[in-house]
Amino acid sequence: IDLIHKNVSFKVFEQDTWFPYLRISNSYNRTFALTFELGFVRKLCSNGVIFDKKTVKLKYNHSKNQKPVTIVKDISRLKQLEQEFKDYMLNLKRFYIDPKHVFPLLCKCLQLKFEFLKNPDSPFYESKLKKLHLFREFTELKAKQYFSREGDNAYAAFNVITDIVSNQNYYHNLSNFTMSPSRNYRMVSEWMREFVESAERRDFRMEDYLKNYLNGNK
Repeated sequence: IDLIHKNVSFKVFEQDTWFPYLRISNSYNRTFALTFELGFVRKLCSNGVIFDKKTVKLKYNHSKNQKPVTIVKDISRLKQLEQEFKDYMLNLKRFYIDPKHVFPLLCKCLQLKFEFLKNPDSPFYESKLKKLHLFREFTELKAKQYFSREGDNAYAAFNVITDIVSNQNYYHNLSNFTMSPSRNYRMVSEWMREFVESAERRDFRMEDYLKNYLNGNK
């Protein structure tokens, strides 16, 4: 369950408004612990990301010996997270991204593996390859939409990725998405941090950064 706080908002760019939201996860059979995670969701298109799992995640395991959970109300820490999120968004806009690299970026971000490509004799090879091509074409179509609006930069790529992650109820592109949806939202946040740190290095080359994922773009 996602609870969006629409009375609290902030702008990253003049036309770009975001809301904080709280994701509540639980399970009826003790498979997953009761978990609360803080994220941010974009007003324009409802794309979201769980920003920081380490500092704002509360976890309550289904156990008779579970210790009471103490919730610390630290508004200053939440404001700090908001500012950190803004800073990363602004940084993403600084870095040029060629639209042709969006699909391998998506694959790297979500750690998507296409092991079937190593076994062309598999009876399911052709059907999986067709599905992969459709997924790539769909991603590139989304890239055209966001890149025309935001420019050829990492922020546009971020919006493509969050769109695909946030709308799986409609797109059905990601395998096993329903088994761990929050993981995908967190991976976008982790990629955002990792990419900014990598792209700021003088020796950064996109081809090297994506070398293990470029095959999925063919």
